Amino acid sequence: MKGTRFRPLSLETPKPLFPVAGFPIIHHHIEAAAKVEGCCKGGGLLPKFGGRFVRLRALYHIQAAAKVGFPIIHRRIEVLQKKGKFPIIHHHIKDAAKDAAKDAAKDAAKDAAKDAAKDAAKDAAKDAAKRHIEAAAKDAAKDAAKAAAKDAAKDAAKAAAKAAAKAAAKPAAKTAAKRLLQRTAAAKAAAKAAAKDAAKRLLQRYIYLSVPAVQYTALGTAGGIYHFRDQILAGKPDYFFVMNADVCGDFPLQEMLDFHRSKPSGTFCTILGTEATRQQSLTYGCIVENKATHEIMHYVEKPETFISTTINCGIYLCSPAIFSPLEIEFKKNLEQNYNYDYTTAPAKEVIRMEQDIFVPLASSGKLYVYQTERFWSQIKSAGAAIYANRHYLKLYRKTHPERLAKNGAGKPQIIGDVFIHPSAQVNETAVLGPNVTIGKNCMLGDGVRVRDSVVLDGAVLQDHCCILDSIIGWNSTIGDWTRIEGTPNDPNPNKPFAKMEAISTFTFDGKLNPSITVIGSDVQVPSEVIILNSIVLPNKELSGCYKNQIIL
Repeated sequence: MKGTRFRPLSLETPKPLFPVAGFPIIHHHIEAAAKVEGCCKGGGLLPKFGGRFVRLRALYHIQAAAKVGFPIIHRRIEVLQKKGKFPIIHHHIKDAAKDAAKDAAKDAAKDAAKDAAKDAAKDAAKDAAKRHIEAAAKDAAKDAAKAAAKDAAKDAAKAAAKAAAKAAAKPAAKTAAKRLLQRTAAAKAAAKAAAKDAAKRLLQRYIYLSVPAVQYTALGTAGGIYHFRDQILAGKPDYFFVMNADVCGDFPLQEMLDFHRSKPSGTFCTILGTEATRQQSLTYGCIVENKATHEIMHYVEKPETFISTTINCGIYLCSPAIFSPLEIEFKKNLEQNYNYDYTTAPAKEVIRMEQDIFVPLASSGKLYVYQTERFWSQIKSAGAAIYANRHYLKLYRKTHPERLAKNGAGKPQIIGDVFIHPSAQVNETAVLGPNVTIGKNCMLGDGVRVRDSVVLDGAVLQDHCCILDSIIGWNSTIGDWTRIEGTPNDPNPNKPFAKMEAISTFTFDGKLNPSITVIGSDVQVPSEVIILNSIVLPNKELSGCYKNQIIL
């Protein structure tokens, strides 16, 4: 599962774009960053894609979009390849922004015109009645009173009153019409300006993604940050986040920012940490902290012996001052690279964040750890994707309950947390859940049962098939009465702070370790067969049952 491709599910889709709980993994990072107050008006988020960095600018606009309830990249993101001058995602977001701006402008114009016309009509009618009609009635009544003594004068008074009223009504109507036209024109101009401002504000609420530079070689985490230092510092940000894209969790970024701000000025970096078991901590970066101040006193990346149960989560909040030690390390590597006494000197461009920066900064008063008790896990395997899917669906109950499917007439039976894409066609006799994601344009037939699984876009599950603890790849077909089942490798619930085990694909005697069953993209599985604890590579056409095998 190394590299940026989520093998064997796809040989094309980068791991950060693999959908978990209905959206790409990186989408959950962006959504968490969007909730941070003021993030990042002058800076940005730097997600790390398998050793390479892509800059996401103007996260302030995402934050605004999140606050007003606009969807943030809810469309299916295929790849970050360019289409014309910009990446594909740029065109998706541009179209969405245009549509939303058009609707907002239309609504704003309607409301403004309606209010202006209403106010103008009211004021005009009121003024005309007050100044002209009342004056005419008063004069007519006065003349009529004077001529009331005589019968002959009565008719003359009536005629005079009629003529006076008629003469007064004409200029009153003219004035009212003129004022109404003026107010309507003003309302029109106001509506146009309001619509323009609304469209402008709305367009600013959408993220603009750009890839300003491509790493020409592997630079390491810190090397990548140093390479993009000019882009990161554009706009003079106070802080910036660096997030590994192959982790999942309920990221406490706002709390992390508040914690970082409370530390002395000149603090370089705050690391997000969590607890792990004593044995599992050996596979992570281990942190020894001062319990009172949370300053990092000692840091070791994947130690051979036990150091601490506090581990590095791969989420960093850095101040611009971090570039000082990065520059020192870069110059040191440059000097060693041209010194023939150092026969094993690293490449001058490579700077490792954990080994080259965190280790020497420990106990300097410049490095701190913020511990979280929320869920967190690495996504190194298909089994980890199922685990992440379960937790993100559970998180939706609190953050996005509208994304979860509900029971109802004419709908499939839902058990627990289930995400169904609106374009998916699911028969009402199907039973889904708990912890199930159904992707775009999927088709589920009569009596289908799905549990603890992810069904990716375009997959077809024919009548009465059963999918348990599995991932069904893009555009794959599962035949009638077929059973696809895997073995979950969740953390041990009896051990506090246990994490996902990164188990080997094979046992010591060469057998396949039981794990999640993975059906790659564009696979055809026949009817009435059983696929158990197996991995099927893309574009295969199966012909029988398989157990604990890799189908090449």
